Amino acid sequence: MALIACPDCGREVSDAATACPQCGRPVQPPAALKPPQVIEQTSKRFKGVQALGCGLMLAGFFVPLIIGIIMSESRTQSNTAMAGLVVATLLLPVGFVLWIVGRARAWWHHG
Repeated sequence: MALIACPDCGREVSDAATACPQCGRPVQPPAALKPPQVIEQTSKRFKGVQALGCGLMLAGFFVPLIIGIIMSESRTQSNTAMAGLVVATLLLPVGFVLWIVGRARAWWHHG
């Protein structure tokens, strides 16, 4: 342990002390007052799976609405439009499953 001079009163203080015994000025901040260091451990791959799942859920929600509006305006119900509607409706549960898988894997590997 080394002795250092207090910046306020000039008395010699141990470098391991948290405050000067003469004037009470903090010499060094205690470890409890230092902000914690946050390290992001979630892989970009898991975040990508979650983003893909969210995108598919959004597509599964909005695409059937758009196809439904187009089909109601044109007053025709072609097989292609109906197939597109079925495929778009399947995007919502697939996106939800991908999002859940991404969240679960990120939680599992986080640590």
